[in-house]
Amino acid sequence: VDVRLPGDRNVVASWRDHDAWVLSCALTGEGMETCVSGSELGHVKFHDIRSRNAVRTLDTLANTGATASAMVFHPSAPVVAVGSSSQFIKVLTLDGYVLKWIKYHDGFLGQRIGPVNCLDFHPFKATLAAGAADSIVSVYSSSDF
Repeated sequence: VDVRLPGDRNVVASWRDHDAWVLSCALTGEGMETCVSGSELGHVKFHDIRSRNAVRTLDTLANTGATASAMVFHPSAPVVAVGSSSQFIKVLTLDGYVLKWIKYHDGFLGQRIGPVNCLDFHPFKATLAAGAADSIVSVYSSSDF
């Protein structure tokens, strides 16, 4: 947003590259020159804020047959977490390397993860909070992400 312009013209850049709802977006890079956005189809688009088209696309849900219900980008690490109503969370680097795949399973203590509704990272630590449709909030921590 360019605050020097009137309200109806203060958008610096906008893109219409996604084919589904946008679930999350963030500015990344040393100078915050890259806008990353993630859609319901699990596609993460990387935009240089100085150009018109996506620089590249990452398919976070390739070969899963699922759609994303939540997505969050880590504020200080090149990591994205994608949650699905199919009861899993994938944590990936922005290069597409899978760091963790948290999946549903039954056990004597109950299910591990329900249909994911929301995700959020700790600003500095490798800690991820997940809220699910079964009214359970889980916190995951790892040295891997």
